[in-house]
Amino acid sequence: AVIGLHWEREALHARADARAERMYAGGLLDETRLLIGRYTADLPAFQSMGYSEAARVLSGQWDLATAIERTKIETHRLIRMQATWFRADDPRIRWVDAGRTEEQSEAVRAVEEAASARVG
Repeated sequence: AVIGLHWEREALHARADARAERMYAGGLLDETRLLIGRYTADLPAFQSMGYSEAARVLSGQWDLATAIERTKIETHRLIRMQATWFRADDPRIRWVDAGRTEEQSEAVRAVEEAASARVG
């Protein structure tokens, strides 16, 4: 069973924006600086969301506020792409309203049952 969490777009964007801010507040620039010092900045990993924008701050191309805003924009873009990849009408996915506690509990039970079936 595949379980998909459905969030209203506005709520999902708010959560993603808060996560982007936490990434930077949690040391993304220091982490990126350390990784660039250890590896070359042209590795494909440095093109990923967050690292790409942080590297531009470290190189002096962008200020921190611009990097955070661009990370949010790229995250919103990924959300749109995922909505295309994981269609609401896909019969393989059981969509659960992530904002409703009773549905979350049902999804957790389904995952636990699937996990115990694989182990047993």
